[in-house]
Amino acid sequence: MFNYTKETFSAQERFNVQSWDYQEDSNFTSLINYINWLFGKRSKLLVVRIDLSFRVGAQGQYDAEYARECFQRLLNNSRCNRIFKNKIGHIWGLEWGMDKGFHYHCIFLFDGHESNRDEPIGHLIGQYWRDAITGGTGYYRSCNDDKYNLARLGQPVGMGMVHRNDVVMRENLAWISTYLLKDVEKGEQQLRAVLPESLKRFRTFGHGEMR
Repeated sequence: MFNYTKETFSAQERFNVQSWDYQEDSNFTSLINYINWLFGKRSKLLVVRIDLSFRVGAQGQYDAEYARECFQRLLNNSRCNRIFKNKIGHIWGLEWGMDKGFHYHCIFLFDGHESNRDEPIGHLIGQYWRDAITGGTGYYRSCNDDKYNLARLGQPVGMGMVHRNDVVMRENLAWISTYLLKDVEKGEQQLRAVLPESLKRFRTFGHGEMR
């Protein structure tokens, strides 16, 4: 079991933890417990990080309910779609920005014993979102394409194959996962401001169930 605290990340460059108390944040605790639980099930995970959004002017860019319906359909369909055949977990965060509108940051976790090609899987998920889920109005960015460039820049890369006993990659996976959460929570006030009153209880962060 890996136990992450504020001190775990203090050595990571460009990661400001001063204004966000990990140890007291229930989302953080839930997220780390979830990742640890997945590693309890599998000794290695294939990690795919992808951003899912909508083209400029598309309904999902400004319609929160439609954006949520599209993403929920993706998760529901992942139970039977062959692209997600070996998926054992997922982490997601919803954000809103002036340029991109509503968009999702996602991490999909696959059984590393059954899947080993993270970059092709990322593009298959993105194309499925773009073409099938959103009917051609979606857009995606597969972050795994950038993992080698990020590594050369000295940034934490918790994507691709992550082994249970690889301390550095485990810390990097926790880093990118909690950074996703940190970004979502930082922008939540802005997101809530653009949501209609009926959607004020909208979930902006989540992960798979532990069962």
